[in-house]
Amino acid sequence: MMQVVVVLIPSDLSKPLKTHYISWDETGSAKIDHGILSLLHQDEDIEISNFDAMDDRIEVPLLRPGNSTDSPGLYAYYRSYGRLKSQPTPNIRATRLAMAVGLMSLRFHGDVLIARSHPSGRPRWSNVTIEDLRGACISPDLRSKNQNELMCGIGDDSVREDMEVAPLWIKNAAQKNYHDAVAIARLRKVMENEKKHQQNVDKILANSSSSEEKFSLTAKSPLCLHCRRPSKNLCKSCSGAYFCSPQRGCRSVGWSHDCQCRTWMSYVSRREELSTFGYFDPDWQAKLVGREFQLSDDPYKKFLASQMNIKCDEDCEVIYSLSMSSWWRTETDGWAGGDSSSAQQVDITTRKSYLQGFAPIPSEYLPPMQRVCDQDYERLLSKNTNVVGLRRLLSWEDYYRLRDIPPQSPVALLCTFPLTIYHAIVEYGEVPVTVARMLRRPLRIHVVGTEKELNFLDLFKEVGFLLPEDLKVEIIFIAREDMLPTKCRMATSASSDGDGDGNNDDRFLLRVEMTTNLTVGVVGGTYAGESIDDTTLDPNFDCGSGPPDMIIAMNAGLYAYESWRSVIDYLYHNKGVVGVFSDYNEYSGYNCASLGGAASRESLCINPFRQPLSLPVYSMNLPQFSNGFIYVFNEQELD
Repeated sequence: MMQVVVVLIPSDLSKPLKTHYISWDETGSAKIDHGILSLLHQDEDIEISNFDAMDDRIEVPLLRPGNSTDSPGLYAYYRSYGRLKSQPTPNIRATRLAMAVGLMSLRFHGDVLIARSHPSGRPRWSNVTIEDLRGACISPDLRSKNQNELMCGIGDDSVREDMEVAPLWIKNAAQKNYHDAVAIARLRKVMENEKKHQQNVDKILANSSSSEEKFSLTAKSPLCLHCRRPSKNLCKSCSGAYFCSPQRGCRSVGWSHDCQCRTWMSYVSRREELSTFGYFDPDWQAKLVGREFQLSDDPYKKFLASQMNIKCDEDCEVIYSLSMSSWWRTETDGWAGGDSSSAQQVDITTRKSYLQGFAPIPSEYLPPMQRVCDQDYERLLSKNTNVVGLRRLLSWEDYYRLRDIPPQSPVALLCTFPLTIYHAIVEYGEVPVTVARMLRRPLRIHVVGTEKELNFLDLFKEVGFLLPEDLKVEIIFIAREDMLPTKCRMATSASSDGDGDGNNDDRFLLRVEMTTNLTVGVVGGTYAGESIDDTTLDPNFDCGSGPPDMIIAMNAGLYAYESWRSVIDYLYHNKGVVGVFSDYNEYSGYNCASLGGAASRESLCINPFRQPLSLPVYSMNLPQFSNGFIYVFNEQELD
């Protein structure tokens, strides 16, 4: 006789998860399928002889088994709706489990049975326990701190602070499922007619891009999470999502929010912490985290209009003039795929001083355009260094004091970008820095997914000024060609019409020495996937003196664009390259971090150099800040 332990997840939340034993004889007529059916029909009296005739179970693979012993498979079973008189109750806990393993669109109704398979598939089945699944059934966010917080909140006395709330193979499931999906997509692409497929993809992307751009430019108020109609009614439980009035029924139809509701409550509870920037003068900063800034972009535009002498019309649209050439332009008008009025004026070949870029802010409110010396660090800050001797800055206060910037200065609104890169190097770049120094070459960094950073390239001199002079750094900004401003696209076209001699420098739209220890380059394109062509880049060779030591992407949103797949795939197959990403809010950050596996999930944390400005999310009421959260793929430690 064969026996396996399975777990039943009832759709009724008042009923606990329950362990069941299924026994069968491999040589006889009784199959494991019969055991699964009997559990799904446990409220009915059905004879075994009728099981084959009324088999209405549906099998859903939640995780494909791998080859290693720590890579089992996971399967869900539920009854088909076709034979039921009405759709059964949504299964919140089983849907949370699906979300936890990266299957964000999967929804379950009715009781769900979970079975686990052996990694090798022989024998197929192995035992699964309630302890394996409990954490994922409580919240899709599997970070230990978050899980313990939620479990304690529901009065689970069995929880300990040091307790692992999910096994490693569950925490790594989202990463594995993501790469499986990418592999399947590639196979499908090969099997289809290439030209026809590409035309369809281009059409879909074009329609998607235009609609997203229109939405982002026209949305002026919060939107219902379910139907996307304007609404200001917050979820009464978590205050993290907007829904239409009860009469429309969006809250009940959009029941999948129940899978996230308690988790979002904890995210919302961190708003005060995220909104606290103690050092800044409240006359300019405190208002930027107020409620009106969480609901619309217009208050920020009005703030810039009053503080930076940027003129706006009655609809808060920027009125441009030929003399308006400061770095604040893209803050007021956005990027819009390089096609906004502000982006079209960007010329990356023109160098600017801080006084020109931050205009009209006076010079006494700006950081000096010179290197920070060791005496300044020792005089102004405690001796806080990482293991390779790089100075740690722990807050905006540390940075402002070090650079002699008064609290009245709003430069942090833009300095969030270079400071996030500096923070990534100091906190996660110890091994790459050590390797670069040993080989006596620059630390090589690719900043991928670049957009409005192209407007203030000179501001990244701050990275060079803050790092020690003997650490040479090469930062290559890589922007999708459809995200480049008009003047950059013209330069790309001119480069592609060149002699085609294969020189790596043909890819560069710009390469300039910003400081004595920092070289900055700009490249148009995306990382190559299966093949390299005129629109893709080989990250190992095309973008500088060699392959990157670190990949950094700010406000990435890895789920948002297919072009991120090649970046994630590159990091997956090159464990020696550290990937550091920032994201706007905790929900997006956590889901994207899960693509890097268990360690990446746990690495998600608040970025001390987030922009001191609350941003609207429209369909959500989660705390949202540019570069708000940070996480790392392939984190490394020195032995």
